[in-house]
Amino acid sequence: VAKLRDLQKLITISKDLLANSEHADTVQNVFNVFVNRSIMGNAPVRKVRIKSSDEAITALSTILDETQLVCQVLVKGVTYFRLKRILQRISQHGPPNILTRSLLVSNLYFNDLILGQWSAPDFVRDAMHDAGVPSSLTNTPYGMSFVDRVVKPAYDSLRLLCLNRGRQKECIDSIILKDWGLLQQEAKAIDYHYNEEALEQQRTSNSSVSQTMSARFHATNWIISETLSLMEDSISLGVEANLFQVEIDAAFWYRDFLISTQLNVMTAWRNIKEEKAKMVKALEEEQRRLVKKKKGKKASHCTKQIVSNLPSAMEYEDNVEYVYTSVKRTLCRGIFRFIMVLKQANFLDSDVEYQFTSKETIINKRFESFRCIDQPALLTYDDFVQGSDFSRVDPDRLISAAAECFDTTKGLIDQLNKSLELIQSEYAPFDKSEVMMLKKVCVGNSIFLHKVGTFLKYP
Repeated sequence: VAKLRDLQKLITISKDLLANSEHADTVQNVFNVFVNRSIMGNAPVRKVRIKSSDEAITALSTILDETQLVCQVLVKGVTYFRLKRILQRISQHGPPNILTRSLLVSNLYFNDLILGQWSAPDFVRDAMHDAGVPSSLTNTPYGMSFVDRVVKPAYDSLRLLCLNRGRQKECIDSIILKDWGLLQQEAKAIDYHYNEEALEQQRTSNSSVSQTMSARFHATNWIISETLSLMEDSISLGVEANLFQVEIDAAFWYRDFLISTQLNVMTAWRNIKEEKAKMVKALEEEQRRLVKKKKGKKASHCTKQIVSNLPSAMEYEDNVEYVYTSVKRTLCRGIFRFIMVLKQANFLDSDVEYQFTSKETIINKRFESFRCIDQPALLTYDDFVQGSDFSRVDPDRLISAAAECFDTTKGLIDQLNKSLELIQSEYAPFDKSEVMMLKKVCVGNSIFLHKVGTFLKYP
């Protein structure tokens, strides 16, 4: 990159000399656009554009700068969730050049290892442990077999983020969701066997701890969490590509439902982790009472215990993602209610007549790819009609409810900005500038809601 910049400076200095030279257009005159015409047959001639020296150097510098993303992935992607967040940021910032995407895909799995460093089953197993799945489940014979089965869909979900944004939705709907739907059925069987073994162990040991842990559906919740993320990405990519037109309200309604379900699963994982932490702390306190130690050893042990109780970097990152998910949920809910306000005020057409189709058919087809998923169950047009019926709600109350969502989102964004200071920027699923843009959206929507409310009162 440094050599390219030096070359660019040299070209800038000699630019005036080349402009007045009779050989300035030599490259344009030498290259023959139709040199391969005999090989191309009847194919249309592709327009060839020869870039100037400055443009070529700038384009090459951009390519090299984007290639550094590959190094970031290899160095920073040490866990499944960190690697996923890094790839999500790369994808959301706009697709890099084809060279960078090819390098990302080729380095994602080589030498039979993830990033050439970690075994794929161990990589997925550690991800499940980080989410709260107990090692006692993954170490069983059926648990190990299940982890091996998860490796391929998990790898496909990471590889998906290396594609263009336009191709990601098609890949999710046609391939990846089907694999995760099959995994849900297998996860139910895994949890059933694990719970049966835990109950049997509880009967023999009369332990209240095993009784509490036996009711958990660890594998199922982890699979559902990953599936919900893919389903939400499918709808957001559709909104980004302007696939939703008159049914845009259904997109935000369904997305609100998916994100709310995702938050419920994340809250369940957080509660499980808190319970485990309390159990470990209780066991340590019990051991301290039973074991007698010297004063110096007690002091040093207490100091170590205080340090160990501090949240880890992974916990800070999980907290940021939890708050960011809450931001998306409240913002989607506010936008959906805003659209309903506009329909009540007749600023938007609520009933659009079609000659060859209907809104029911359109909405059902938009979410047809979710039919292969058992949990959450597929929502239909009838569910949408029931969930979007605000005919009995006063317009002022609906406006205040939408405005409340945007105010809540602004408060969550302020909380999110404070949490960003506790983690490395590479591990955040977004940039701070993107969050501030969402805050501007909330402010703008609140202003428009106030204008709509004023118009309804004083038409």
